[in-house]
Amino acid sequence: GGGNRNPPRIGGGVRGETRQPGHGGAIEHLEFTPGLLGCNLFICDLPKWAVEQDIARLIEARLRSAQAARGRGGDTLGVAGAVQGVRVFRHANGRSKNTGVIAMRSPEETAQTIREVSGVEMSMAPSDPRYHSESSTKRITIVPRKQDLQALLASLPPGSAEDIASLRLSKEAGGD
Repeated sequence: GGGNRNPPRIGGGVRGETRQPGHGGAIEHLEFTPGLLGCNLFICDLPKWAVEQDIARLIEARLRSAQAARGRGGDTLGVAGAVQGVRVFRHANGRSKNTGVIAMRSPEETAQTIREVSGVEMSMAPSDPRYHSESSTKRITIVPRKQDLQALLASLPPGSAEDIASLRLSKEAGGD
């Protein structure tokens, strides 16, 4: 079934501001809209080159891979469209602050994203037109936004989210 296959909303700036990332690609920028309470994540430790599409692609690829590893072929969870929006925070000059926010479609996909993507090394494929020998690889961190943590935990089955409940945002990682 075709279902709900909307492309991720991509936001380059704050308050409707649009900006081209440093690699000069033609990227569509739409206003970032936070997801439902309990479905928003904070991401930090991003490589300098990472843009919104890189993050959305990584998350959806990891969710698909985890689904396949659990023996569920195809797209039974509807992984396509799980990422509702991404915004990388940028300095006034357009350079990444290496942090951002992610809006997910559901609390279950939010929890799965934390488990499957946080701690993963984000690296650029050598086939990427932006690639050069200094393209950094970084181990990213994804946690619930502070204001979303209680709603996320309340929406998951009791006893299924101790790992998420124990996460703490450091001052550097999350003061929003």
